Amino acid sequence: MLTSTDASKLMNALNVAFNKLGYTNGHNMPQTTKNTDAIAWELFIAQHIARIAEARKDEAHKEAVKAGVLFDHKSNPKDMGTHSIYTGDIVSYICKVNSPPSRLDTKMLRSELLKAGVSQEVVNKCYARSTKELAGAHSFVGTLVVNG
Repeated sequence: MLTSTDASKLMNALNVAFNKLGYTNGHNMPQTTKNTDAIAWELFIAQHIARIAEARKDEAHKEAVKAGVLFDHKSNPKDMGTHSIYTGDIVSYICKVNSPPSRLDTKMLRSELLKAGVSQEVVNKCYARSTKELAGAHSFVGTLVVNG
């Protein structure tokens, strides 16, 4: 078990190492003539690290389920609340289960309204007035500019 001081030092060391990614030890920003490249570089590095971290987290999660550190929440979901699920010598895990969201099945609603005697015309008008257009998902993808 770690002391609180040791835990703080460990987390600080991880944060310092993380914040150096893209700026030291052979992975620093190449020379540029554009003053905005530093901002673009920071975003590129952050997106790249996020992709790698997400893949690492997914793999670690699978291994934790296999080892019994975590449970398979898809095949064996827990009830709403906070559950203590693992306590080791250096790491412990709890699982917080929120209240499940609900989702309106619009196809079923349309069908039920028609079965209840609401005319197709009224249902269509209500759907048209109740439908809001949302902005499409935006994805900003950075790539390194290479010559040749």
